[in-house]
Amino acid sequence: MERLTLDHILFRSRYYHFSKTIKEYRSTSSVTYTYQDLYNKSKYVYTLLKDFNCHLQTVIGTLSPNSFLHLSISLGTSCGGFIFHPINPRYTIDHLIYVINHAEDNIIFYDLTYQLLVEELKSHCSSVREWVLIQDLTLKCVENEVDWPVLNETLLSSLFYTSGTTGKPKGVGYTHRQSLLHSFVSMIPDAFGLSYYDNIFMLVDLYHVNSWGLGYIAPFLGCNIVLSSGYLSQKQLYHVIETEQISFTAGAVALWTSFASYCIQFNKKPLNKRCRVDIGGSYCQKELIKNLETINMDVIVDWGATETGPNAFMGRAKYILKTSSLEKSSGRLLPGLEATITEKSQLMIRGLWIPSQYYKEEKKEYQSFTDRIALTDDMYISHLCRENDLIKKNGEWINPREIEELVRPLFKDKNIVCIGYPDSLFEESPIICIESILKEEIDCKDLLFNCNKNLPLGYQIRNVVVIDLFPLNANQKIDKQRLLELIKEKL
Repeated sequence: MERLTLDHILFRSRYYHFSKTIKEYRSTSSVTYTYQDLYNKSKYVYTLLKDFNCHLQTVIGTLSPNSFLHLSISLGTSCGGFIFHPINPRYTIDHLIYVINHAEDNIIFYDLTYQLLVEELKSHCSSVREWVLIQDLTLKCVENEVDWPVLNETLLSSLFYTSGTTGKPKGVGYTHRQSLLHSFVSMIPDAFGLSYYDNIFMLVDLYHVNSWGLGYIAPFLGCNIVLSSGYLSQKQLYHVIETEQISFTAGAVALWTSFASYCIQFNKKPLNKRCRVDIGGSYCQKELIKNLETINMDVIVDWGATETGPNAFMGRAKYILKTSSLEKSSGRLLPGLEATITEKSQLMIRGLWIPSQYYKEEKKEYQSFTDRIALTDDMYISHLCRENDLIKKNGEWINPREIEELVRPLFKDKNIVCIGYPDSLFEESPIICIESILKEEIDCKDLLFNCNKNLPLGYQIRNVVVIDLFPLNANQKIDKQRLLELIKEKL
């Protein structure tokens, strides 16, 4: 393995993983594939792109949920020397048009789910020569073997865009070398801790930096993979994890908070097989860690971004709580990376798989972030607050996370968020929102009284508001702008 290129994943899929499977759950059924199927379909994707006269480093876009065909496209594209660009369908239409044109996608594979969206996009995306329906690939194959290209490890293998919550999305390209090094380190015990013997449920979409790296890691190791190409309710999620004996999965805090609440409210029995769950996106509360532990789930916490591979800081929650000097930590810096913080508590990071520039922009020494961060001497991280989330009340800045921590015991297992709401007297005032998926009766006035009884005078909240389901943004985090609109309807 003198070249660090992703074609090694396909080689292993073809020759080494005969007893392992890839199972896709659809809306009303499931289909099971072999790794030989994965190799064959990836081979077909490569030959199709060659037939389309795509050249080395042509950008190939996708609009699709996680599926066997989408995974095949990702490998057939990257291993064929093209650039795999999964597009986030949660973007606004303006951001979708911008991202496709900025990336200069040449071919776009799309799932039938997004047929109407594609019809709206077609006239605005001049670089796209072909729009290919993914379902049309189902029965297609190539009988003969193909000559895969010998690739340089510095070629780009994939391209992802940031969520665009503070402006236009920015592109981040990863080379074959960076992708493979990220995969190697993400497997270690201090990270995902994965092996050939794991059953992985890939819940994070491929457009979120290749399912947080699992899109390469899982087939490289030869794990049994479970995919879901449609929406899963909490009941269905529990069923799949239990039935498929899942030993590893991942997702954002909001997903697992809702899942834990469902399991507690319906007295679900602990899972038969111990399941590790990587939780990212924002800080994982101790109560959530404890609740998932009762279901037989072992929490891994992490901090990362589109610009960091994405994995940068990781660790087992139960060990971090014992060893870190930080009360709230999202993991320890992974081997191969260097990090520091500025005087303004902003993170700067570089390393083996960290790109030195945004796509089509100038190089820089470090990737830097405006979020407020704390680092210990032994490199544990605490994500204090996003700068845009700070609440300015009466001229003073308030960290909403501090309010959430102080009042959380009053809300038991409920998912809550504190947000600043426009106030003619104080500029902004904190409001607590409660997610109530089951729409049970909640006494907001009583909660408001008890919250303010526990809060310092300057932190007093204005209202407690019940929201049926928290809106999520393109990055699967709570969409604060849409949440403000829902609050406005309630007040």
